[in-house]
Amino acid sequence: MADSENVDTTQQVISKVPVTSVKNPKRVAAGKAVAEKNRQAREEQRKKIAEADAIIANEQLRRAEEAARRAEEAVKVEAPEAKTASQTPAAKTPSADPQTVQLRGSKGFLMLSRR
Repeated sequence: MADSENVDTTQQVISKVPVTSVKNPKRVAAGKAVAEKNRQAREEQRKKIAEADAIIANEQLRRAEEAARRAEEAVKVEAPEAKTASQTPAAKTPSADPQTVQLRGSKGFLMLSRR
């Protein structure tokens, strides 16, 4: 019975009207202006990134086409050389030596020998 005497039976007073805070209109307007400025800056940055990506893609395409053109020219130049090499005797060519290796790089031929 002691517990029932200590129980608080009073009701809490709760207002039915919501508490609203008054916002500073100048501060709200300034926040909206900053948000709009940031949005426009992001949009400009996206446009510049897209433009830069297009420039990079065009440059890579140009380089690939140039490399393909060079490869075609190298094939055309090597074809007559192959005919003349087959007409020369094998003793005069360094590739006939079993210990000599001939490598073709981007800047020409490289001769390696094991001696």
